Amino acid sequence: MTLEQEIKLAAKHAAQEAAEKASKEAYEKGYKEAEKEKELAVKNNARKFKESGVSVEIISKCTGLSLEEVQNL
Repeated sequence: MTLEQEIKLAAKHAAQEAAEKASKEAYEKGYKEAEKEKELAVKNNARKFKESGVSVEIISKCTGLSLEEVQNL
């Protein structure tokens, strides 16, 4: 293999690694944002149930929020 071929191959591998890293970082960022949105939606729904008179125990059981979290809404 010539030096030029080795350089091209190394550049190709470096580009692939950079693309994989960027893709992984983008996925992780998107996942974290989705988790935050999910948590916010659950809390908003729990707040609405609480305002409608549903007991904190039932809200906690159905949403997975702790009793304390529901009480603090």
